[in-house]
Amino acid sequence: MKNFTRRGYLIVNANRETKLVYTFFLCFVALGFATIGIYQSNIIGWGLHQIIAHYLGDKSQMMFPKEFLQLLETSHAHAFVMGILYLTLAHIIIACRITTQWKQFLVIMGFLVTAIDLIGPWLIRYASQDFSVLILVNWIAMWLIYLSYLVIPLLDMWLIPPPPDH
Repeated sequence: MKNFTRRGYLIVNANRETKLVYTFFLCFVALGFATIGIYQSNIIGWGLHQIIAHYLGDKSQMMFPKEFLQLLETSHAHAFVMGILYLTLAHIIIACRITTQWKQFLVIMGFLVTAIDLIGPWLIRYASQDFSVLILVNWIAMWLIYLSYLVIPLLDMWLIPPPPDH
């Protein structure tokens, strides 16, 4: 992690062992996202009605609204885990050979989609079911941003040739 403190550090210049550590970490992250995708698809679903029913309940399906403490427990765990995951992946993306504008875009969007993911359930439950649209759009954006957090470093480390002066 000390490498990230050096200005201009690029993962393409890392030794093979460090690249393997980053790659294996990204594999664990991919597995984590695959499992949450399966969970999300099976427990909540991808439809607006399904999202609303998950948080507000649905009497016809004997589903109850999420209680305050349920949302609090989920938010507490996710805030820590997603915060650390975001921090780590953002550092890795900053160390890739993409433009400064792309780095800034991905870092800012990563923060925004993660923050919305944390507050979205609260908005649906206590403000309006109309926030289910925000949740659905955010999930799609989040998958795209975090997918780029995985793919760009892997391409940069293993498939895009290093510069000639390397």
